[in-house]
Amino acid sequence: MKSPERMAEADKLMKSGDKAVKKTLFKWTPDWDTAAANYDKAGGIYRVANEMDKACYAYEKAADAHYKNNIMGFAARALENVASIKRDQKQYEASADFYKKCSDIFVLNESYDKGSECLVKAAKIMCDIRIDLGIQLYKDALSIYEVNDRHAMMGDTWRQALAAMLKAEMWTEALELLERLLPTFVKLEQMPYHHRACLSILILKLQMNDYPAADKLFMDFCASDTGFAFSDEGKAAEGLLQAFDKGEVEEVEKMTKGQPFTFLENMMGRVAKGLHKVCMKKEGLGGGASRPAGVAPGEGGAAAEAAGDEDDDELL
Repeated sequence: MKSPERMAEADKLMKSGDKAVKKTLFKWTPDWDTAAANYDKAGGIYRVANEMDKACYAYEKAADAHYKNNIMGFAARALENVASIKRDQKQYEASADFYKKCSDIFVLNESYDKGSECLVKAAKIMCDIRIDLGIQLYKDALSIYEVNDRHAMMGDTWRQALAAMLKAEMWTEALELLERLLPTFVKLEQMPYHHRACLSILILKLQMNDYPAADKLFMDFCASDTGFAFSDEGKAAEGLLQAFDKGEVEEVEKMTKGQPFTFLENMMGRVAKGLHKVCMKKEGLGGGASRPAGVAPGEGGAAAEAAGDEDDDELL
């Protein structure tokens, strides 16, 4: 509630803060601690009184005082208040900029998780304005975890990033993210997540109508020592590729509605459920272009050559 008394109190606190940082004949160093406390308190009063511009100004001064007093955590929190106010005022780009400043300070203070969280807040804001900038902020947030060996803490961030990419139909970006995550899942010994990521990558390749690439990746995944070939996801991927290759639209639709597709991330599951439409539009419906008919995904070399020899015999 706005009252003349409270506003006068906030104004007085701001003046006291300014006075605390001024040098005089007998005070050679600014009192940043006292100044920051006064600015912070004034910002809170202005905010309650709905004087948001004054609140932002007070919080920015508080952040500067905390920073110069080498209390980085408090400096970042003061800027978070500004970012929150700007967001509520629908000044979205300004809000995102302040969240990025918060992140820089948190990282400088080695508070890596908080630094990444601030970038995620900025990313959510920017995705509604400039999706490309929002996605880049998600990537930067993930980089903070990776560079500082905080891989175990990045779960919520990569999920939100992936969902944003899929919602915007940024298939290439989503592929790159999943491929980036594969070594992390191995490092953390989270093989179920690794197998789901492999299946998700194959789904995206099919969504992009790139069956040959999906087939090659499937064979690569099966050849690795991650156990994908014997996992539920590996078996499902094999069945999906076979049905897709043969143009069996109903089978593709049926498979993607069951397990393990239902265990994928929500947006990825939706992409999978739409693969039958891609299959329906695929050229050469009913036959694959990358492997001879009857050769299952992952079978190549001798099997493919044998099929080719049979065709040559018939021609003779």
